[in-house]
Amino acid sequence: MSEPWHVPSRTARTGPGVHGLVARHVTATPAACAVRDTAGRELTYAQLWERSGAVAARLESSGIGRGARVAVRLERTPELVVALLGVLRAGAAYVPLDPYAPRERQDSVVRDCRAEALLVTDPGRAGDGPPVLPMPGPDTDPAPGAATAPSRAVAPEDTAFIGYTSGSTGRPKGVMLSHL
Repeated sequence: MSEPWHVPSRTARTGPGVHGLVARHVTATPAACAVRDTAGRELTYAQLWERSGAVAARLESSGIGRGARVAVRLERTPELVVALLGVLRAGAAYVPLDPYAPRERQDSVVRDCRAEALLVTDPGRAGDGPPVLPMPGPDTDPAPGAATAPSRAVAPEDTAFIGYTSGSTGRPKGVMLSHL
């Protein structure tokens, strides 16, 4: 029987991507600390994997998969890492939004990157745009089977992250980074 966080080996065309690197740590050291914030909150690799699996499953049930773009507007807490890993496990690319940036900038980035979903802490502050998916809080138990949620294989050239420049020389520009 394989571990619930088993990731298939890389093939010539697709592979486990960035999330596969995390899966290796989950397999090797599930009880080790994976994320710790300045307030002392922490998640082990096994907890990170399980919680990110719940996010991946939720995204997939909303039609988000390989090649999709998901804007993420969360505070810098362990839940942000959970969300980003969950997006990657769904095969999508994440687009981080600064929750303190002006609303106009956030909306501009969401439109420009053509986000298909928006992960937020407070759905009441979501605004117009793609479907809003509230991020489960740190005290929410992951759904049953979250640890075994699939991790989608991705091609090395698939986009994993889209970051935006400050726009100091004009309009902000998206910079896409691939899994390799």
